[in-house]
Amino acid sequence: MRCHLLAPALLITFASSAQTVHLLRALDFFFLPDTVLMLAGDSVKFQTQGPHNIMQVDQASWLANQPVGNGGFLTVIGVDSTFAIDTAGTYYFVCEPHGFMGMKGVLLVTPNGPTALGPIAATELCVFPNPVGDMLHISSAFDPGSSVVVTITDALGRIHAMTCTQQGNLLSCATGLLPRGATIVHVGSGPRSLRATVILE
Repeated sequence: MRCHLLAPALLITFASSAQTVHLLRALDFFFLPDTVLMLAGDSVKFQTQGPHNIMQVDQASWLANQPVGNGGFLTVIGVDSTFAIDTAGTYYFVCEPHGFMGMKGVLLVTPNGPTALGPIAATELCVFPNPVGDMLHISSAFDPGSSVVVTITDALGRIHAMTCTQQGNLLSCATGLLPRGATIVHVGSGPRSLRATVILE
């Protein structure tokens, strides 16, 4: 059994309220990455190599590949820029000139701060394997026998409750029916909660 601990950069983010800058690049006719997992208060540094921008749209416009702004963030075409997202939520965006080609992405922003994370340290959570297929295992410092709630937020911002079995500090959660891609796993017990980024394959 191989355990993949949270990446050091994530440990720093979870252990303190320091802000992280996430690089989002527009290359040819796609965004890299097209899904950004971040905490409230983090910033997006947008870099472009052509006539691209990012325009915030609602989910309906995003699904239809339509550049219909919703009054949110909007960068200047062909100009690099940096902006912060202070409120948790799902932020859909498209390239204004190329949204019709499917050039789009999403920012998944989760709450930040000690109230959201609780008093335990991020090093107390281990998720494996990562990437995961049909079964995710979670090892934590929660008390054996305590009630633990596990949810997963997918790339579209939908929250899924997970069915898990618990043996001591090890949870085993079925993931076979969940949407594939980058996700955020939330593990909570009472006032304590932790998050980890997991890729579902």
